[in-house]
Amino acid sequence: MCVKAGLSAGSARGVTHRRLLCEIVVVACCGGMVEVSAAEWSATPQFWIGAESNDNFTLVSDQDKKWLIQNGSVDTRVALQAADATTQYRLTPRIKAVDYFGSADSLWDYTGAFLDGDVSKEASNGRWDLSAGYSRDTRLTTQLEQTGFITARKPQDEYQASLNRTFVFSPRDSFRLGGQYTEITYPDKVLTPLYGYQVEGANLSLIREFGEVSQASLQVSGSRVEASQVGNTTDTYQAQMQWVSQWSEDLGYILSLGKRQSEYRTEFRDQTFESTNGGTVFQLKAHGDVKYGLWSIGVNRSVTPTTNGLVSEQDQLIFSLSRDLTESLTTRIEGTASRYQAGQQETEQFVAQNREYQQIYAELGWRIGRNWRLVTGYTFKRQQFDAQPEDARSNAITAGFSYQGDPYTLSR
Repeated sequence: MCVKAGLSAGSARGVTHRRLLCEIVVVACCGGMVEVSAAEWSATPQFWIGAESNDNFTLVSDQDKKWLIQNGSVDTRVALQAADATTQYRLTPRIKAVDYFGSADSLWDYTGAFLDGDVSKEASNGRWDLSAGYSRDTRLTTQLEQTGFITARKPQDEYQASLNRTFVFSPRDSFRLGGQYTEITYPDKVLTPLYGYQVEGANLSLIREFGEVSQASLQVSGSRVEASQVGNTTDTYQAQMQWVSQWSEDLGYILSLGKRQSEYRTEFRDQTFESTNGGTVFQLKAHGDVKYGLWSIGVNRSVTPTTNGLVSEQDQLIFSLSRDLTESLTTRIEGTASRYQAGQQETEQFVAQNREYQQIYAELGWRIGRNWRLVTGYTFKRQQFDAQPEDARSNAITAGFSYQGDPYTLSR
């Protein structure tokens, strides 16, 4: 379970956590460099350049406020990987730039920076897994599904780190203990309902293998979501059973079912509001390979934090299908349908709203040579709040070139 000390100063605690995260990353990287000096490093570049046209850029329901906008974007990243006898390393820097055409639309221009890394090290009785990351993006592109708020573009900084230790007791039995930390901040949140928050969590799993194709586990977890700027805190405790199986070479599935208990606390105008909410959590996901292509479909119910300091129960349906039509022509379609049920105690400061959100993306791609693809895509989005009679819809068309490079050996 997750236990967290009270905040005396939200900003000071945020700085402390960031400093601790940086220290973890530095120690892991420095220690890793010493051990990986004899390993082989490889770099795999990826690149995208394209343009988009969107008929309702800010996804508003008011027909008079719909905004047609076009943009061009460049997205580049390099996947750095290395491995020795016991350890694997990965580091992925990424930069994305978006330029909106037109003098007024240029106010939405932005450049995002991302850095993700992880280290996996085999131990005598198990494995260590460490991951950490930082991103500077904007609200418009990172949390639409969670919040529904897209009427402003504001910088968003995200820090995340996780550490997991797996202990293997026998060829069939193992035990995993882990912890996670995420911090979201908004350097410029003026005139917006954007509030930074922190998520801390811990989890424990007991795992048993059944043959080579099935696995059962008991999972217990606890987390705390805290938006100190608005005095909101949510503690969630959860226990569930999970079954993972590869039914055949062409079909596999995941099934989990459990219970959760959430305890909400909101401090507002020297008053404290508390409430408790419980429910069921579940996941059912299947994936396979048929003559029509690769497919996956899943449904789940979970609890997700939102950037306005509230926590929502989320019901979600996700599906995808991809297929090679010819040696050079590929197609892909994927979609999600979500229902967000507000669970936070309402106050004069917050009025919780339930919301539905759907998105469908269809893509057609042509391979050009070994590494290049010409990609065209269409995205449909729909969003509706229970408190609003009209829904909001948008249609976007995308076209561009993508490059997937071959791994390039840097050192040995």
